[in-house]
Amino acid sequence: MVCYQCESNKSEIFPICQTNMLKIATRAEKQDLLYFCPPFADKYCFKLIEGSSNSSKVTRGCVGEHDSKGNLLKPGCVHFRHPQSILCLCDAIACNDTTIILPFREIFLMLCMIVLFQYILL
Repeated sequence: MVCYQCESNKSEIFPICQTNMLKIATRAEKQDLLYFCPPFADKYCFKLIEGSSNSSKVTRGCVGEHDSKGNLLKPGCVHFRHPQSILCLCDAIACNDTTIILPFREIFLMLCMIVLFQYILL
């Protein structure tokens, strides 16, 4: 697995790990952030956003199949209230670069719901 690996705060001069900065980063800058995950952490890429949108900290990297408590992890996003944070896991190469990380199954279901909803309204 290959994932983006970085950490930054919005208070930095050039917080490249922040989503809006990573979008405008050069190919070389993005290439420098790619990391070959070690065998113990090669199941998913992750993106962790901690704090509010005004003062968030973003961390990207690799993670294994289980969390530190032995729980099985799955692709998708989890929102936490205390402390305010969002953790997203994905299972494709360098997939932790986007704003919203959704596995293919969730995207397919969302599209089906949209089509069904439009059909019902007709």
